[in-house]
Amino acid sequence: METGLAADILLWDRWKQGDMLAFEEIVKTHTARLLAVATRLTRDANESEDVVQETFLAVWRSPSGFDGRSLLSTWLHRVTVNAALARLRRRSRRWEVPMDQAFPPIGGESHLDIPDHSEALAAEQAGLREEVWAAVNGLQEEQRVVVVLRDVEEMPSKEVASTLGISDATVRQRLHRARQILADRLRPELRTSVALTCGGRLDLLMDHLDGTLEAAWFDPVQQHLADCMTCTHLAEDVQGILTSIRASAPTASVVRAQALVNLIIKTLRATGDGA
Repeated sequence: METGLAADILLWDRWKQGDMLAFEEIVKTHTARLLAVATRLTRDANESEDVVQETFLAVWRSPSGFDGRSLLSTWLHRVTVNAALARLRRRSRRWEVPMDQAFPPIGGESHLDIPDHSEALAAEQAGLREEVWAAVNGLQEEQRVVVVLRDVEEMPSKEVASTLGISDATVRQRLHRARQILADRLRPELRTSVALTCGGRLDLLMDHLDGTLEAAWFDPVQQHLADCMTCTHLAEDVQGILTSIRASAPTASVVRAQALVNLIIKTLRATGDGA
């Protein structure tokens, strides 16, 4: 049985040859993931569903679009991100989600997957996740998008730059600033750590955490961390914040994703103009 890229190529080839069931399999497999991505970027339940529908409709109409040079999931992720960003750019005016209303439940369901422990523990975990994601939602749009793409979707910095049409340096500048703001909001005790009295630099520590530190800085930063517990603890705290952001990212509920799958398949069958 083929797996990975080989399986993706075989499935896509079936679709290109007119196998509707192959495309339905693609929709069923990837909708939940793409819906979560679109939701994180648009911050709007209805718009995120529209984005995923637009993605699959565009793919349906261009069966030659997937070239097999990456996993199908990776390619669909890029298409969805671009569709979501296009929607953000088309918005006639900026709007912000109130901090206490970020990602409200849809249809009585929460966007967050909360472990089924005691009610008290579940409530505490939900509160922490809402707090973290509310802080992300409170960022300026350009900063929030970079954080979502880089720290949640884990896209490489250069790919984020290409997607947004900006330089890699600009991506890193926005990311560093956004992380500083999040550290300030989520860990108030780090408020004065941006300009460290020991001479450490937060931007270099963040590059170190990302594995993007320039070669010339690697040994000095390593040595500084070995000698400075203040920066070591700061790096650990920032890493904890980044981990919390990724873990708290809204996900699409099974019910919501399945409803969208059904709608997409129904819509595509009705078009009757596939490959």
